[in-house]
Amino acid sequence: MLEQELKFTVADRSVLDAVLASSHVQGLVIGDADPPAESFRGVYYDTPDLALQDKQCSLRARREGNRFRAALKMPGTIIDGLSVREEFEIDIRDWPTAVADLPDATFRSRVAAIIPAGSWLMPRIEVDMLRRVVHLAAGESRIELVLDEGEIHGGGRSVSLCEVELELIRGEVADVLALGGILENRFPLTRSTLSKHEIGLQLCEGADAAG
Repeated sequence: MLEQELKFTVADRSVLDAVLASSHVQGLVIGDADPPAESFRGVYYDTPDLALQDKQCSLRARREGNRFRAALKMPGTIIDGLSVREEFEIDIRDWPTAVADLPDATFRSRVAAIIPAGSWLMPRIEVDMLRRVVHLAAGESRIELVLDEGEIHGGGRSVSLCEVELELIRGEVADVLALGGILENRFPLTRSTLSKHEIGLQLCEGADAAG
């Protein structure tokens, strides 16, 4: 599928709460207007020779409760202010240690097209987050509003992150951009084009430079 999202960093949870409670957002909500925060851990993998990083791809496993998911994200670009990239997801049984541990043959072949099928996978970046998700109707478009707070770890270093994401589920990019513009005008949001993986890579590269 094509992932299309607009990201903003914020100073702290109070801004996330204010965005969620705003009359504009609440007027667009479909379903639960005040969802509980759910914790998740994400681990980004690479080969010992960093083959995924070299090809600007990422392979992530995520645990949400008792469920594990794996995602392969391809090189991205910025179109009309949105981060756009191809993403493929599957259910998995546990944290993988090698490409062969990925159960879906089609997904495994996509990974093997980037790195050798026999490659070992090493955890490189870890993400620990509390996440709230609400679904919005903006015109004919459906948008997922994601409010994340937590930490990213890489290279023995860590950084805190509070983030607002607007992901287009279906419909028009213009509706995401319009909603993002309204929120930017009302709240102290800083637009960001960096994914959690890219932030983690910066931590790793900073650790390498310091070493």
